[in-house]
Amino acid sequence: MRLFNRLFRRNVTIESLPSNIVFLLGSGISYGAGMPSVETITKHVLHRGKPIVYNPDHGFYCFEDMVRKDRYIPDFGYVRRIVEFLERLEQEINAYYTYYKEAELLIRKANYEDIYFLASQIHDSAIHEYDNPAILSLIKNITPDIHQALSGIQDQDRPEHPWSIEQLADEGMKYIRHILWCFLSNIDDSVDLGYLDLFAQAVADRDLRSIDFFTLNNDAVFEQYLRQRKIEYFDGFSQGTDGKFWWNTTLFLQTTKPRIRLLKLHGSVNWYTDQHFGKGSKSIEKVDGAALPYIWRDLPEKAEPVFLAGTLNKMLDYTTEVFSLLQSEWFRSLYQSDVLVICGYGFNDKGINTRIVEWFNFSTNKILVVIDPSKDIIQKARPALGGLLARAETELRIQIIQKPLQEAKWHEARQAILNQMPD
Repeated sequence: MRLFNRLFRRNVTIESLPSNIVFLLGSGISYGAGMPSVETITKHVLHRGKPIVYNPDHGFYCFEDMVRKDRYIPDFGYVRRIVEFLERLEQEINAYYTYYKEAELLIRKANYEDIYFLASQIHDSAIHEYDNPAILSLIKNITPDIHQALSGIQDQDRPEHPWSIEQLADEGMKYIRHILWCFLSNIDDSVDLGYLDLFAQAVADRDLRSIDFFTLNNDAVFEQYLRQRKIEYFDGFSQGTDGKFWWNTTLFLQTTKPRIRLLKLHGSVNWYTDQHFGKGSKSIEKVDGAALPYIWRDLPEKAEPVFLAGTLNKMLDYTTEVFSLLQSEWFRSLYQSDVLVICGYGFNDKGINTRIVEWFNFSTNKILVVIDPSKDIIQKARPALGGLLARAETELRIQIIQKPLQEAKWHEARQAILNQMPD
């Protein structure tokens, strides 16, 4: 891999940057704030970590230690049944990767995103939302092994309400979303976020007329950082007459574009919608500084956060109202800029990867800068994006700064961009 010390091989005669730059941020930028890794979340989703309980009155799952001591939260066997189902899906996914073990890019184990994707396929096929004939064989194959999860029978003498396969899959998806919700909404205000100062340095660069931060994160770490640095930004929400912040699609129709925008392509744990009114743009509320699930806050009963989970199923959600608008802004912003800087992204979202590859190949003026400490990002990326990154050895327009984010400085990325701009 061509490292940063090869960036200065050309004489630079251009002193200013392109006026518009796009950043793409992934979960890696949040690890320094204590957000969990994919492996940690997977362990807890499969009940191999802290105890998880279910509250049937409110219909949500959370860690047992998040419940006040004076509250009794019955389980009714829901967690046991769901984990039995999810572990069976884990087996299927691991068998898939083992079968393709000779394909170097597929040597890995199932994570919670894979499990959620497979559960969503079962659910959507069972309710004929997205017909998938291949899923029928899978359902027949796993049904004998999840008999107790479906029937609710425990130890042969404790009957519970039976579930159909689509109900079990739906409950499994909800369970995963709620565990993510509990993990990602708990941000420590005292954590030093100075390791993200590369972004404040970029904001301070007056050569940049506009900066668009697109993030795939569901947590609110980056918003907390911008507030700490007193950086004003646009995120699609405006304050209503009730004092609350609501998603406002009409803001994207304004002719004047804000200098700093933060757009969350996968939603957020602090975006809430009342499930009785759907997920249309008129009903999404942003709740800043929310550190616990909704039961401890003044939100409508059964309100749930609006964010995407899973792998390839996310692309289906990109067609829904709010997410389709965010995707169109991602598309437009990319093609209005010649520079994309990527930080903390694992290159595993096929929809996002496709957009990056198409953008880069659209013009010989496009410059891609990746800031990542990993030595194996090419191997871990999905094939199309991995193939593009592999061209860094010979393609000067692709610059890989192999450093942790806390060690990287904006002037390094700036110089990497200037070095590749046409004379």
